[in-house]
Amino acid sequence: MRYFLDTEFLWGGPIISLALVDHSGTRELYLARPDAVVDDRPWSDRAIEGFPINQWVFDNVLGIIDAGDAIAQRMPVSDWPHMIEEFLRTDQAPYITSDWP
Repeated sequence: MRYFLDTEFLWGGPIISLALVDHSGTRELYLARPDAVVDDRPWSDRAIEGFPINQWVFDNVLGIIDAGDAIAQRMPVSDWPHMIEEFLRTDQAPYITSDWP
């Protein structure tokens, strides 16, 4: 089955979120770091793993991680491989398409 993968990173820095959806749109995995949140601090005072957050990431990534029906499972990035394995486990030949090489 074909899956579509989208990820968000701080440019040159750590991953922020990951979405993996099957081609029919009926199954999805949506993961985010626990510290990828919008709070009362201005974007200019924020960093993830020491990498500063710019305003675009603050508005267009952090600001919409939990928008609409897509609510991310928040967990440490070290747990993500297990979650991806579980998501793909029943597919004998997954084909993943991403928007970035």
